[in-house]
Amino acid sequence: NDSSGRGSPDNKESDSPDNNANGSSVRRVSFASKVGGHMLRENSLMLSDLTEVTTPSAFGVSVDVIESILKCPKVSASLNPVQKSGLEKVYRYLNQENASMSIPGSIIDTCETSSVSAYLASEFGGISFRASGVDGANVARAVKSLRKASKANSFIRQLSNSVAERNESLPPSMYLPHEWNALSTESKMKLQSMLSWESLSKWNFDVFEISKIPGVESDEVSSTLLFLGWAIVASPHSQKAMSNSIDISKGNTSSDNESVEMSNGYNFVTKFNFSPNTLCQFLRSIAADYVRENPYHNAIHASDVLQTTHSILQLGGLAFSSGSLETYSVLLAAIIHDVGHPGKNNAYMMNTFSDLSIRYNNISILENHHLALAFSRLLGARRQRDLDILGGLNPHDHETARKIIVDSVLGTDMSRHFTSIATLKGRLDSLEKNSSAADPRSEWKGEEALFVLKFILHAADISNPAKKFFVEWADLVLEEFFAQGDAEMMHGLPVSPLCHRKTTGRAESQIGFTNFVVKPTFEQLARCIPAIRNEVLPTIEKNLSFWSAEKCKEDVEGKEVEETND
Repeated sequence: NDSSGRGSPDNKESDSPDNNANGSSVRRVSFASKVGGHMLRENSLMLSDLTEVTTPSAFGVSVDVIESILKCPKVSASLNPVQKSGLEKVYRYLNQENASMSIPGSIIDTCETSSVSAYLASEFGGISFRASGVDGANVARAVKSLRKASKANSFIRQLSNSVAERNESLPPSMYLPHEWNALSTESKMKLQSMLSWESLSKWNFDVFEISKIPGVESDEVSSTLLFLGWAIVASPHSQKAMSNSIDISKGNTSSDNESVEMSNGYNFVTKFNFSPNTLCQFLRSIAADYVRENPYHNAIHASDVLQTTHSILQLGGLAFSSGSLETYSVLLAAIIHDVGHPGKNNAYMMNTFSDLSIRYNNISILENHHLALAFSRLLGARRQRDLDILGGLNPHDHETARKIIVDSVLGTDMSRHFTSIATLKGRLDSLEKNSSAADPRSEWKGEEALFVLKFILHAADISNPAKKFFVEWADLVLEEFFAQGDAEMMHGLPVSPLCHRKTTGRAESQIGFTNFVVKPTFEQLARCIPAIRNEVLPTIEKNLSFWSAEKCKEDVEGKEVEETND
């Protein structure tokens, strides 16, 4: 029966010859209900209602192949218990005998006249029929139309992508997103290595390398944020699931695999009562609203900030968290902190009197926009329960989590930077002066400790000049700045600082930003988290030396150009 429970108990497979083709029984399909997670319309489709059953679809063939394996004594005997049990579960899942099988009414209503509906019913409904008025010449157009429609149609999108993951009863350590299943074995092994707990906790983690793994990023798929978010937030279950998957691909089907230490991870999944599938649905939805065309403020940047926040927590930042809920909230804030970013800053929004500036009264315009866009999925009339990663919290914890997320994202507003630095420095100076404790950090409690935890996200957001791959990030952010400068000139507006492509010095811009913003941030954070002093500050100094050398080259080149012009 579909998830609404409205399926009729009388809707069983028909024994009519019309419901059989080439010896294969054809079933009513609850495929959309099972894998799409949608509440389907009451009017369902019996296969006897179709005009004509022709050849079995790929879905039907797949069911028959599994059935033939299980029924063949010789082949079945060669399977180990884990393999046989797995195939039996897949077979039962796809072949729910005597179950009510449904297809959305919107497809049913037009399947005899629309080539698109005919294609949907055949390829995604597990049936095959000949719709009147649909000839072979229309098939290519149908497929093309379907591809366009699927981008906007959530039913089709989830139906086509969720077959391998929709079973909510799967233990967290067995769940794998369908994007993982689509990767080659080589890509899986590379991804598993990079998404191990040890690798994820490194300061100089290379998020670009994740995005370059074949199958992770393409014109059709953007999965970097999905994989990073799943690996960190669903740890250690995500690491266990990847390890099991790799072992099976190598022929090791032992269920006693202990290669993943289950104590290395946050274990939010069980603590806060959400499934990895819900998390991945949320991550896909958020990633889709990051603007891929932005050179800098896109899902890759969000992935980097998430991993950096996690790294700082592992370096010692967890000392400022009173418990898992605060940690969970800050990591979620990292995921959403720039969602829907238009590639222009708050000043541009104000100067162009954009809709967002009017809506948020010129107060932390983009930060409020990111929060509203994210929480519109989780609250109110547009709440989507299938991706509500806060849905398992009690009312008090839900309110607490939301406040931490809101405060953390608002704290990434750069106009608040110097105030935040001064506040942190003042608290540290006072504590060190008046504390008698061997470790003054032990006296940070309540709101003071939470202030540091939220500040960690801001530090992660501006951390690129403190990373090994600082040059790549610098070029991306300048590309986005210059695009804003071009737009400002087109509108007759003053060009914002660092946004004029003809007057902004590449090296000089990075030296100034690093010396006046990034370095002081991490110097103060190092007073809270001592490991930062050795792990991060030396990298900043090294990168500054690089930019100083680059500036000398730029100055020489500039003088040569001036002399040539003279």
